[in-house]
Parts: sequence; C-alpha cells; structure tokens
Amino acid sequence: MLERRRCHPLYIVEQLARTLLVFVVALFASVFSNLEGEDIRAIDLGSIWGYVIGGLVGLLAVTAFFIWLGWRNKYVSAQDNTLIYESGILVKKRMTIPFSKINTIDMGRNVFQRIFGTCRLKVDTGAIDGGAEQNTEMNLVFSLKDAEEFRNYILNRAAQDEQQLRSEGATAIDAGTEPRWALQARFSDFLMYGLTSSSVWKVLCTLLVAVCFLAEISTSILDSAFSAAAPFIESLWNFISGSGILMLILMVLGMFFVLTLVCNIASIVYAAIRFYGFRVAREGDNVVVRYGLISLKNYTVQAENVHAIKVKQNLFQQLIGRCSVEMVSIGYGNEENETNLLFPIIKKDRLAWLIETVLPEYSLEVESHKAEKRSIRFLVVRPVLWTALLLAGGIVGAYFLMESATLFVIACAVVMLIVIANSIMKYRSNAIGCDGKVVLARSGGMRVTSHLIRVDAVQSVTATSGIFQRPRKVATYRVDFHAPALRNIAVVPHMNDDLLDELEGYLLK
Repeated sequence: MLERRRCHPLYIVEQLARTLLVFVVALFASVFSNLEGEDIRAIDLGSIWGYVIGGLVGLLAVTAFFIWLGWRNKYVSAQDNTLIYESGILVKKRMTIPFSKINTIDMGRNVFQRIFGTCRLKVDTGAIDGGAEQNTEMNLVFSLKDAEEFRNYILNRAAQDEQQLRSEGATAIDAGTEPRWALQARFSDFLMYGLTSSSVWKVLCTLLVAVCFLAEISTSILDSAFSAAAPFIESLWNFISGSGILMLILMVLGMFFVLTLVCNIASIVYAAIRFYGFRVAREGDNVVVRYGLISLKNYTVQAENVHAIKVKQNLFQQLIGRCSVEMVSIGYGNEENETNLLFPIIKKDRLAWLIETVLPEYSLEVESHKAEKRSIRFLVVRPVLWTALLLAGGIVGAYFLMESATLFVIACAVVMLIVIANSIMKYRSNAIGCDGKVVLARSGGMRVTSHLIRVDAVQSVTATSGIFQRPRKVATYRVDFHAPALRNIAVVPHMNDDLLDELEGYLLK
C-alpha cells in the first residue's frame, strides 16, 4: 500500500507558466492587431510595458491562487491492485484505476524537472476520450523518488498478488533493478537515421512560412531585404540566362545538394539529441524504452497491450537495408510530435532478432500472399498511363504558353521515371497474410510500411472491390485494429479477392 500524497509543488509553477504564456501572446496580439505602419512607430513602449506588467501581476495573483487550490486537492495513493487519483475544488472527483487496466507508465523529465529533481508521471489506460491532461488518466509532477516508487509498486503489484507479498513477508517496495538492455543506439544509428529521415521539402515549406510571417509583421522589412538582394539576384539571373542548359541543370543540382547536406546535418543533430542513449529491453511482461538528452523519456508498456508492430522503410532505407521499428500501444505515441519507436533504425537482417528478443509474441515468419500478375494492371499500368496522359497535356500546353519548354519537359521526364519506379515497387512490396497469431499487412512503394498486427487486436477486415476490380477478381483489403487514436487501418490495395475467406478463418478461430 502507498499512502495518500500530493504531487510536487513544481506542478504549480508549470501550470502558472503555461497560463501566463497564453495570456502574454493574447495580450500582445490584441494590442498590435489593429496597428500598422505609422501607428506602430507612434506607440509609447513604456505605457505598453506598464499595461503588460500590470495585467500579468493581476493574472498571476488570481491564477496562482486557483492553481494552488487545485494542487492542494490533488492526491494519489495506491492500495491492493488499485491506483486512486483524487482531484477537484468544489466538485470532488475520485478516479479508481485497476493496475490490470494500465497500458503505459511514462516517466518523462525535461530540463527544469531534472534541475529540481522531479519527474512527470503519466498513467494511461487507453480511455482516451475520458482522460485527464493530454489524454491520460493521470499526468502529474512528483519528486523522482515518489515517481519511481509509484512505478515500481504498480509493476510489482501487477505481477504479484498482495496476499502473496504478505505471505512472503515483503514489507518494502522493491526499488527495481536496471533492465538488461537488449539493444542500445550508437552514434552510427543516429547518423543513419538522420541521413535517411531528413526532408528537404519540410525545410522549403518552413522557409516559405517564415517569409510569409515576416511579410505579415512588416512589409518594410521584407522590402528592405529585397532591395538589398536585388543586385545579387539580377546578376545571378543574367549569369543563368547567359549560360547553357547544362550549366543551369548543374547549378540546380548543386543548390539541391547543398540544401540536402544542410538538412541532413540538422536531422542528424536533432536525432542525436532527441534519441540520445536510446535503449530498449524486455523486463518480465513489460517493454521498457528509454531515451533523451535534454528531455528524458522512460516508457514502460505491458507487452500484452502492444497491439501491433510497424516496420517502416523509405527509399534510402530500402537501398541501404535498414528500417525503423515502431510499437502501436495505447498511451505510447499518442502525444503530439511523439514517435512511438521500438528502435530508431536497425539493419533489416537484425529485425527478426530484435522482435524475438523484445516482443517474442510477434514473428516475421508469417506466411503471406503477394500481388499476382492480375494486379499489375492496377498497381503499375494505370498509374503510369494516367500520369503519362496528364504530363503530355501539360507539355502541349507549355509549348503554347512558354518560349522554351525544355526545362518543363525535363521535369516531366523525371516525374515519369519516379512514378514508374514507385509503381513497380508497390507491386513488389504488397503482401497480406496471417498465421493465427499475427496478421501481416505490407504496402507502399518508395515508402513501405509493414504492419504486424496481433489477431485479438483486429477489429475488422474488409475487402472492397470496385466495378473495374471485380472482373479481374481483385480487392483492396483494410485491416482495422486498436491504436492510440482509438483505431488504425492498414490498407493493402489490389490483391486477390479470394484471400478474405482465409483471413476470416484465422480471425474466427
């Protein structure tokens, strides 16, 4: 039994900081929303700051009082096989969570929590719609000692009956030992993950958003920047227009190479900081995942609550024989910008060993059916044909509208090659099957995703045949299963329509 206790007072500071941040943004937005140009320059900054500080002080007093009342009335305790969470000021709320219903225990620490020796403890049962902060039943800040004590007590009590503990004379809570890590990420893993996960298009979109944001803030700043860059842009354009088409292509490729290099470096640094010290282990009936340099993450997920494994490969990862592995489990990966990784990147030939070591309930040795020749019409011929027709129409229009359509034709040729390659890869990767325990659903071209779904997590299997698919006896399969967002769907298009009976036979067993 764990006595009734409050969370750490740092919880008050965090809640107050969030409220003040929202207030400051709203305050400045209301002040500057109707002011432009000369009005902005005419503002008395002293009076603005006085207004802001006065508003903050008033808000601080009122908000701090209510947050303190809320903190004073939040209690957590544990007895037998139950976690009890009490909260509320005027309306009292008492939540009782059986240990057997807890899917995930998350112990996370950001920079400030590491300085003050605290830890954010989150308990998730999967009842997403009825959860507390950030869609979890309990999301509170405790001292690191209290958080570890709650975690270890829950894990011990979930594995051993209270009566058995008493009969064995166990009076103290087991502090827990460091798991024997199955696999730890190295710098080479971060290097490969960063190189294969960066996206130049994200950087381009970010730059575009930044330019638009600057334009909204002040057109004078943007005009000054364009005026300063105008001579350089003009000289660059004169050089490009006077050069041959080969020089133009080389310059474009060079710019793309430089941008890609910068993106890769940024991605490597980001991966090294975010997933620093990434470790995964099997600890009894639980999967333990820990990582992070600045913000530490410590997840404990019951193996029986891992509903699926997702193996992802983009084009670069396929070329070098590596893949990223994710778990699908309620409570792990349901936060914004959170990646529910089992391992960031691993060699494809070591994937079976990783799954066998950490999650032996799953297996890659699932007998599957691949796309047959009748699927080529839908997976290869149709996409290529429609793309060719659209590009041909664009080229014809370009010759009427442009003085020279050479670059447009080259771009269309590149797009055509990409579509052909992607279509062929889709045909080769499509597969679906089941061995009675796990359903395998694999699809994709330049980005392949393989779902290994536990049979008892499958909610439904649907085969859909359109008017053009039925004559060819082809169907698109949809496997609906439990996931952090309540449900997820694995889609395998244009497979033989006689596979549904086989899948249903396994599921009914």
